[in-house]
Parts: sequence; structure tokens; C-alpha cells
Amino acid sequence: MTALLKNTLKIALLSTLLVPQAHTFKLSLKKPTTTVGSADHLFETKFSAIEEPATVAELQALVAQARTQGRKIALVGAGKSMGGQTASGAASDYRVSLQKLNKVINLNVRDKEVTVQAGMTWRMLQEVLAPHRLAIKAMQSYHDFAIGGSFSVNVHGQDILYNPIITTVRSLRLLQADGTIINVSRTENSELLGLVIGGYGLFGIIIDVTLSVTDDVLLQRNVAIIESHELADYFEKHIKNNPNMQLYSARFSIGSQHLLEQALVISYEVVEQDTPELFVLEQFPQNKLQKTLLAVAGKNGLMKKFRFTLEKIYLDKKQIISRNNFNNNTIASLPADTASARYILQEYFIPYNKLTQFIDDLRALIKAKNINMLNVTARHVCADTESKLAFARQDCCAFVLYISIPSTAQGYEETQQWSKELIDKALACGGTYYLPYQLLGTQSQLEAAYPAWKEFVARKKQYDPTELFTNKLYQTYK
Repeated sequence: MTALLKNTLKIALLSTLLVPQAHTFKLSLKKPTTTVGSADHLFETKFSAIEEPATVAELQALVAQARTQGRKIALVGAGKSMGGQTASGAASDYRVSLQKLNKVINLNVRDKEVTVQAGMTWRMLQEVLAPHRLAIKAMQSYHDFAIGGSFSVNVHGQDILYNPIITTVRSLRLLQADGTIINVSRTENSELLGLVIGGYGLFGIIIDVTLSVTDDVLLQRNVAIIESHELADYFEKHIKNNPNMQLYSARFSIGSQHLLEQALVISYEVVEQDTPELFVLEQFPQNKLQKTLLAVAGKNGLMKKFRFTLEKIYLDKKQIISRNNFNNNTIASLPADTASARYILQEYFIPYNKLTQFIDDLRALIKAKNINMLNVTARHVCADTESKLAFARQDCCAFVLYISIPSTAQGYEETQQWSKELIDKALACGGTYYLPYQLLGTQSQLEAAYPAWKEFVARKKQYDPTELFTNKLYQTYK
């Protein structure tokens, strides 16, 4: 390691003590708020107080009251949606949080099945499962999110077997607009399963979910650097066809000289050993190095140049970690928004035979528009044949983009423009883009990415004719 690299790493490690704590993005419940979403704060709408029913009966009464009063309901999970999906736009509408409905209803250890209320977070569920050597199959990268909200957007994570999350659901109970509670599964009210999972809370309120879980196992981390154009072949040969492999991602080089030319492949495979202390769930770990590198990279092009090498050095240790602790991350590991900059996420799902084309298009756009790209990560997403708004209708590579944009109207307008261009590039590759983030696509782009959208809207009006359940996503594109 060169002296410069050593000093850079030392500065990064020391500066973890200097970086302010990131937002936890928790909404100030029961108080009026003007903030929609979590990380961008760019959608400004005033709302009435958020309602927090503590029982299912209270929730039913609230739905009946909204229906009688002619008011709408927008659902709030953990309050971390970026694009206004938890907002309705009208001050008189109800915003309903289920965070008090957060209990385990039943845990079947033998059959590896658990039923939980929708307001429970993934971290809460991990605390229940860990003592039984059980683990979650599919979730997003951070454990702060509500389980009901995660199913509402059909999340996926780094698991190469169990994703998107609709594959893990056994059944759910749904509170409909007319106040009735029904069971939804692949054998009961089956059409609603694909409408509710990935349906953004538009067909009713998920009260509780029964989902399958898996064994908590020990995983060994492996790291390799490859050329970006080799990623599809590498995944096929070394990840997909390895029966012991469970988790996978790839981080691309973001320095201006080698922009997206290389990928740091990080994979985790099962290791046969029994070390009891490694199965103990850690207490709210926070990756301060990641937080620092992202924050510094947003301001310093030199850090982008060296970050890829620093991450290789940091990750190249043969770490062994439990599956639960791998998924035990908090969004507090991300840097905080500032007065001058906001951090946003975007995600694109690209067929493997078009990876090189999309990477080339993305590289060209970053250079042409001078996009302050802080992180580009690839993951695997399995084909989804069940969700009406499936974002991966075939096996795809998910490109997760983490971007710093100016916190100005002009900065956001520019972001809107180049985002539309990038959506077009994804569509040209036969891909799609993810809807839980900013609502930047046009009507025609959304319908091209989600050809079942019109049918989705028609079914919405069938199941909820008064459009009691709403949000900005629906209001923008219905």
C-alpha cells in the first residue's frame, strides 16, 4: 500500500469521529409535518397529524370514519419513503401509521414460519428469530423499515435465492376500504396477492403477514475485482451455480479515470462451523467507515478515485458473519443531508444480456451531466411472475444508484431531466426502474416499464371504488 493510500485510509477512519449522525428519518408522529419522504425533503406538502391506531379495532374505526367523512388515507410504514408514496397531498387526509401494531402473532420454529403485525420492523423480527437460529429470507439493506411497508413495495435485497419479497409471503390479512378484513394467499382471494404485494398500499391495509423464514447460518465473505463487462459471466459461473452461495453484490469504480470500468464483487457462502458467539445479534451496529467514505466522496473527487481501493482493502479480510448480522444494518450508516446537498436513491433492473450496454450508457450520462454519483451497486433479482407491478419479469441485475444532488430547485430540475434520459436507456435495454423513489418518470415511461399499470388502476377502482386509499404515486399516474 502506498504512503498516500495509507494516509487517505487513516484520514477516513479518523474522520468517522467527526461526521455528524445521519438522519434516522423518523417522522414526528402526532404532530403536523411539512416533510414528505425521507432523504430528499424536496416534496413539501402540509399534512394533518399522523394517526397511530393501537389495535385492529381502532384501525377499522379509523377507516370507517374516513369513509364517512369522505377523506382519504395514505399509509405510513416506517416513514422512509422517498417519493411521496406515504403522502396524499391534501391536508385533510389521514396519514396512518401502524407502528403500534408491531407484535409477533405466531412463531412456528419447526416449519420456519412466522406471523407478524405489519408495523413491526425487520430489526424487531430479527430479535425474535435469532435465538431460534432462524433468519429472514428477503428484506432490503437496512433493518429500520416496517415489514408491511416492505411488502407494499415488494422489496428485494442481496439474497440470490429469495427475492423479491413476494416469494416469501405465505398469506396476509387485509383491511379493505369497506371495513372488512379478508385473508389473502395463493389459494384465497389470490388475485389480491399480486395487487397488494407491490401495490403501494392502494388496495387496503396489510394488518399482518405470515412469511417463511430460513436457517441462520454462518457465511464467509469473498471478494474479487473484475472488469465490469465480465460481470454477467462472473455471476453465472461463480455465484449462481455455487450451491453454497447465498448473498451477493458488486460495487463499481466511481473515480473519473476508471468510471464504472471495474467491479468489486462481494459474495457470501455458507461455511460449515458452529461458533455460538457469532450467532448473537449485534446491537445496532453502524458502519462509520461507509458513512465517512460516502460523505467525503460527495465533496471530494480524489476520495472517489481511491475509495474503490480502500473498500477492497477493507473488505478483503475473510470475515465470517451470521446471516442475521449481515442483514443487521441501519440507515444511520448513511451520511446526513446538508443545507447544500441531498442524497437520493435510484434503481434500475436490467436483463443480464444488456449489462454492458447499460453500464456504457450510464457512464456516458454521468460524464455528460456531471452527476455526483457516490455509489453504484449491482445485485441479483429473480424473475417475479406474481406481482402485478413486477419490476423484474425475468432474472435481472439491479443497479442501485446513490447520488448527491444540490438542494435547490434548479438542482432538482436538472435531476429530473437526466433521470428521464436514464429511464429511457433502461427501457431501451428491456429493463425497468423502481417506483418507491422520486416520481421522475413520465406517464409513458411508467407504462412502458410496467405494462400492467392500466390493469392495476382498473383493479384498484374495482376493489376501492371511492379511492379511499391513495398516495402521490397513484395521483400522479392514475
